[in-house]
Amino acid sequence: MIGLKTALCALAIDGSDGDGSYADIERRLAASEAALQAERERDAALQPYLVSAPKCGVVGTSKYADRLRRQVVAASRDPARKPVLIFGEPGLEKCNLAALVHFGSPAHAAPLIQVACDRIGGGAPELFGRGSKRGLLEFLPKGSTVVLNNAHAAPADVQALFAQLCRDGTYAPGPSSAALAPPRPQPAPRTSVGRALRSGDPAARAILADAAARNARQGAGPSVGSAHRGALRRALARVILVAERPLPALDSLAIVIKVPPLRVRPKDIAAMQAYFLRERERRMGSFTARRGGPRLALTPAALRHIESYAFPGNIAELRDLVERAAVQAGEAAPQLNADLFWFATQASDRWRINLLSRLPLLRAFLRSKLWPERINFSFTVYAFAAINAILLLGPQDRGHNFALNAFWCYWWPLSFLVYPFLGRIWCSVCPFMIYGELVQRWRLSKGVKLLKWPHVVGEKYGAWFLYALFAAILVWEQCWDLEQTAYLSSCLLLLITAGAMLFSWFFERRYWCRYLCPIGGMNGLFAKLSMTELRARQGVCGATCSTYHCYRGGPAEPPEGQETNGCPLHSHPAQLVDNRDCACPHSSVEVRLRPPAIDLWSTHTPLPAEAALLFLLLGAVYLHHLPQLCDQLGIGGEAITGPLPVHMAASVAVLGAPGLFAWALDAAGRWAPVLTLPWKTLPVPSAAGVCAGVGASAIAAVGGGASAGSGRVRGPGAGFVEMAYGYTPLVWAGTLSHYLLLLCEEAGRILPVMGTTVGLKAEATRDWPVLVADHHGGTLLAGAALSLLLTRKLAARPWAVLLPQVAGIAAFTAELWYLIV
Repeated sequence: MIGLKTALCALAIDGSDGDGSYADIERRLAASEAALQAERERDAALQPYLVSAPKCGVVGTSKYADRLRRQVVAASRDPARKPVLIFGEPGLEKCNLAALVHFGSPAHAAPLIQVACDRIGGGAPELFGRGSKRGLLEFLPKGSTVVLNNAHAAPADVQALFAQLCRDGTYAPGPSSAALAPPRPQPAPRTSVGRALRSGDPAARAILADAAARNARQGAGPSVGSAHRGALRRALARVILVAERPLPALDSLAIVIKVPPLRVRPKDIAAMQAYFLRERERRMGSFTARRGGPRLALTPAALRHIESYAFPGNIAELRDLVERAAVQAGEAAPQLNADLFWFATQASDRWRINLLSRLPLLRAFLRSKLWPERINFSFTVYAFAAINAILLLGPQDRGHNFALNAFWCYWWPLSFLVYPFLGRIWCSVCPFMIYGELVQRWRLSKGVKLLKWPHVVGEKYGAWFLYALFAAILVWEQCWDLEQTAYLSSCLLLLITAGAMLFSWFFERRYWCRYLCPIGGMNGLFAKLSMTELRARQGVCGATCSTYHCYRGGPAEPPEGQETNGCPLHSHPAQLVDNRDCACPHSSVEVRLRPPAIDLWSTHTPLPAEAALLFLLLGAVYLHHLPQLCDQLGIGGEAITGPLPVHMAASVAVLGAPGLFAWALDAAGRWAPVLTLPWKTLPVPSAAGVCAGVGASAIAAVGGGASAGSGRVRGPGAGFVEMAYGYTPLVWAGTLSHYLLLLCEEAGRILPVMGTTVGLKAEATRDWPVLVADHHGGTLLAGAALSLLLTRKLAARPWAVLLPQVAGIAAFTAELWYLIV
């Protein structure tokens, strides 16, 4: 013991430090006893706070782990022993990093203590001392280190003392308990004022309050603050602060080390779990480890499973998770399988089922050459050419042209029927881009280097371009009756194909599909309602994959990775969070069953151009029934559909009307000062309220957000654009209902139509089988009900607050029912 050595050295009599007399020996003995007593007092004071050694080093091989190691080494070797601030989320074992800084320094033999600042009192007396009672800093010798854990949770006055300690290395003990004691209350003087105070006279109390305020302004009355603290003392210990958030006041005073959360460094999970298992074997004295048997380890599937988990509790949660799985497995099972980690599941994944693992035949089909390569280039490329040839050369009406009947009565309604089940799977076998890809392959075979994508331009203007193109196509379809004109329908198909081929001529991959295709924009919009999704496990992509062949392209990687040219849409699977926008060697990609439309209230990012496209498609349903709409409004149909300019102007107006109507309802709900229940009276808004509400609605229409005019917030960022997506099921149902008319009434006549297409007379096909069904409004009503539920989910507010949206859904549904059913 250090104190005992000090005493023995003091008792040694060599005649060099004294005269050897009895008095001299007694003096030195008293000094040695005092030193020994001080040593014992210091040991007793520091013992509860001592840290003996770090638990481990920085485990991992990621760039984050490498950077963290370099920062720890640089801090430990700092010759000035500057204070250190280590901050990061809970569970990152930041105190262990602080221990690494101390024990990696030249003064590693000096004491290291750790103080919990979340339990420290006002003024931190245990650290700084109070009155005659000494604090921990006074006991710490030169070269030692004090770790202030949870420094962010310390009281504000203590944090100010921390800043002073880091700035100049000084501190001052707090005032004694006597100085902090409040003065004893004095009885009121037995004067007229005293009697007035005792009797509760308001005037006397006002005079006394005024005098007290005047004394306070003049500095009268002692304050118990920094003026009562003791004289400044210099701390000999180095300070390391550990916090869960940044402390800006200390940025310029300390070496700052930010510890990255585990979710951004999934590559380190494999090394960490292996280390935790080895530590457990060492602690438990594992039988297999002693006999040289197989070490406890995770199976590859289990490792992929935990790598895909976000670990909100970070390293501490990973340690507990591995320990729990090892306990459940027992000594007899050296391999920990994925079933033992069932609790490591993202909250967003709990309602999702990976169909690739549940349905092996589906996995085999999607991995085969049949999907989609052979379907596209052995069937679709020729079938699409044949369809266009029939449209151009065959009969020109739908009752006699097989291709025109198939295009409008089969392809369109079946596409809308597929959206809720398989999302935008149509894009995988899209004939437009097949020809674009053929052009691209020919260009590449000639040694041409294709251009990189102008991503910024596409992100900024692409959605509005496809909106304008879709609007032009709808006006063209209405004014020139494409549904009954075969060659014009072929021109529509060839126009979209030409766009895909043109952009494939200049740019790599599928720029047209990603940003500009109007059909792709519609597919992406309605795919949000799907009950299936294609996603990747981000943790696996970040931890296991180092080639990124799914994005860049590359050769086959056994056992599962297939040769690929990279994602044609320039999207990494790990970035997929929405159905708007692959076979993996690490089993990261999943085809999952999920709650329909869950993207819209979880990971969805609303876009004004997409909301505009939604209402454009709703307007298209009304436009398809323009004659009935004219009759309903008492306008002669021939006056509208006769002159071409009038017909085009009316078409544009009908396409824009639903969006303007929905915006007007939303604006009306925002500028109303109070929106009460339906059976109560709605107050009449003032002129100022109208102006403020209209302005706020205009802002919300552009970018979303809550209105400031009404003083009411419908939900987090619930502006017009966000709430517009609540109409999506209704728009889908209305469009499907329109095409169901063709499916139920004309699609079943495909055989007689096929006969007339090849030249048979109507009499010859009269007895051919025909299938006709009645169309009812069940689809439309179901879409309206789903829109109401989705609106409620998006807004997260009571129904009474959602009256504008409810009124809009009801009005649109009633009008669609009149026109279609």
